[in-house]
Amino acid sequence: MIFVNCLAGVKGIPAWARHMPADADAMSFVDVVFPAFLFIVGMSIPAALHARAQRGDNLPTLRLHIFARAGALIVLGVFMVNTEDGFNEARMPISIHLWALLVYLCAFLIWGQARRLSDRGLPIRRAIGTLGLLVLFAVFRGGDGNQAMTPQWWGILGLIGWAYLIVSLIYLTVSDRLPILLGLMLGCSLYFVANRSAAIAGVPGLATLFSQFDAASDSGMLLAGLITALLFHGKPQAPLATPRWRAIVALLIAMLALGTLLRPAYGISKIHATPSWCLYSSAICVAVYAVVYRWVDVRGWQGWRPALAAVAEQPLLTYLIPFVIEEGMGYARLDWPAVFGEGWVGVLWSAAYTAIVVALARGLVQRGVRMKL
Repeated sequence: MIFVNCLAGVKGIPAWARHMPADADAMSFVDVVFPAFLFIVGMSIPAALHARAQRGDNLPTLRLHIFARAGALIVLGVFMVNTEDGFNEARMPISIHLWALLVYLCAFLIWGQARRLSDRGLPIRRAIGTLGLLVLFAVFRGGDGNQAMTPQWWGILGLIGWAYLIVSLIYLTVSDRLPILLGLMLGCSLYFVANRSAAIAGVPGLATLFSQFDAASDSGMLLAGLITALLFHGKPQAPLATPRWRAIVALLIAMLALGTLLRPAYGISKIHATPSWCLYSSAICVAVYAVVYRWVDVRGWQGWRPALAAVAEQPLLTYLIPFVIEEGMGYARLDWPAVFGEGWVGVLWSAAYTAIVVALARGLVQRGVRMKL
């Protein structure tokens, strides 16, 4: 995500290295990055919730944890999306860059940890961070100068938060029942179809009911990850000796077939969150994970650990670092050299910048810095 976010600002690169236009009926590797993030979140849900249950969390406590984590992602997503668009800086008492930096500072006070920070001071830090976010919400001005913050499209973290909330609650309800989970994943595609149906669009109540197709599409990709985790590893309380390879291949073929079947009607579009984009992206993720499984779980390859263990442990911290850098440079009125934004130099810089961010994340994690929602 860091690499493609940086790559998005580079001019003069091939179309396959960019997000495809909304109505192009196509997808690039860039368009698969966000689905892969959702897929990974879905894969983590069974093990994460089972681990909390093993520590003694009962069902109400698990639900509270899910709502708290989803709420944190949604709040962060909404604040972040308002740093990108919709603000009226001239009517705000501070610059948008300083406002954004204070948002990240408050987020760290609420959800961050560091080796030198005592746990006894955590309630006070969280109270200060929460009050800070409320103040920043109050001083924000958008639109004509009187408009408050709006969710807009919820931001990347907000979209993840909503999908995580939906799928986690589904998993708590239906547990490891694969047929039901598969039916619900199919239902996410059918929900999109219903959203585009003229018959439903003509009925106000039904149109409202089927208006949240983004959340349905994102939830479908989380469900794909959750189902893949169960097929590869089984129930957390009863792991599989070997993956269910026939079922995995059948799932892969079914995703590709359904995506192909729905493509003529709705096309492939990340922007419109069409079923074909979701299904093709999920199929790619299943295939990639099968390769990773063979390398890591079967052959025991551990070469990634020294460089990427910190990122794997702290993805949110790593994801936020570029935004802090960007806002800090904006506040200081600094910019990268123009040559970094053009052609293959820009591509190489994007790769180098990603490596720099990974190194920064690794250094912070080694010093005890964490972001825990």
